[in-house]
Amino acid sequence: YDRMGIVVMDENRLFENKTEYVVSMGIMVKRDRNHPSVVIWSFCNEKGCEGSHEAGGPRFQEISYRFDGTRPTLANMFTFGDLLSNTIDVQGFSHELREDLDDCHAKLPDKPIYMSECCSCNTMRDEDEGRETVEDNPRYLYTQKSFNARCAEMYTNASDGVDYAVGTMIWTLFD
Repeated sequence: YDRMGIVVMDENRLFENKTEYVVSMGIMVKRDRNHPSVVIWSFCNEKGCEGSHEAGGPRFQEISYRFDGTRPTLANMFTFGDLLSNTIDVQGFSHELREDLDDCHAKLPDKPIYMSECCSCNTMRDEDEGRETVEDNPRYLYTQKSFNARCAEMYTNASDGVDYAVGTMIWTLFD
């Protein structure tokens, strides 16, 4: 990814307030910290960020900063305003609408927001072949084989037009 110029959100998959998970996060940061393509460390993904799991946030933040204090941290979450949200540097959101971004900004006005996962829209596996035209997105005629654009409409534009939220990560760059 470094040579291609692709920006990477490096995401840990085991998140909880357990020493072996914290150590695993540290190993990932040490392994990948010299890759310029990595721009942010992500502690967890979706449901794995919630409930009792979020108690691991401060330890994950500490080990990430210990091995690389140059990159911000985030969690790809459905929620905000909890312990984990108040620990990370950037509020990540998974599959959330504009109203949720507005609510988060009202509650956490100084926290940057990143749409860290919105959808998986482009596939190379052809499982949606035949649905890539008008049935998929009635506003446009798509001719690209296996393009599933409707899944993205509500989410990809959620951060448009506001100065407190950026981006939309489509999670399958290469499927």
